[in-house]
Amino acid sequence: HAETKYLSDNLTKKDLWRVRAEHRQEFGEKYEGFYTVEVVSNGNFDSVYEDDLEIRTRRDYESRVNLQKNWESASFSFLAKSVNSSEEDSNDYFQRMPDVRFSVSPTIGELGPVSISPSIQSSLVHFNRREGSQRDEHWRIDLAPKLQVPLHNFISNLKWLTFTPYVKGRGTLYTDGRDPVNKNKKTKDILQYATRDLIRC
Repeated sequence: HAETKYLSDNLTKKDLWRVRAEHRQEFGEKYEGFYTVEVVSNGNFDSVYEDDLEIRTRRDYESRVNLQKNWESASFSFLAKSVNSSEEDSNDYFQRMPDVRFSVSPTIGELGPVSISPSIQSSLVHFNRREGSQRDEHWRIDLAPKLQVPLHNFISNLKWLTFTPYVKGRGTLYTDGRDPVNKNKKTKDILQYATRDLIRC
């Protein structure tokens, strides 16, 4: 699907236009992708041309590309996202590209009376933002392993009850970016870990 709109304003002597395209495609078994791309001229095209109130008053427009692949016990995704300001004389933008994610949950099966279910989620993301004269750019690397052991039928009278104790860890690395409280200050590399033991039923 593609759509193009054009307006030549005789009063302001400006040419306003917008191009929007989107498409979704399946590439074989369990593999799909989609994209939405929008490009708008300067001069706040939406507020001048559009009749729809929601579109007319929006402050930004977004483009994105996504690819997804699923296997029996794993998944992979790639995302590229860009958000640009639709306001006149504004050069603000936000980019999240690439955003690569991979998760795997191998099947181990039953080991005697218990089953073991390990999983790992990982991601690599690049952020790029500009607000006025300030520009921030940094990477985030995240790794989250998890091991859970579902306990079935350990109480003979409550066969419908399952306890699932698990342990989960997370490591996240941020490269230099701007401090969210003091935007004039750059943050240093931060390595965060969080580990917890919980029981669910």
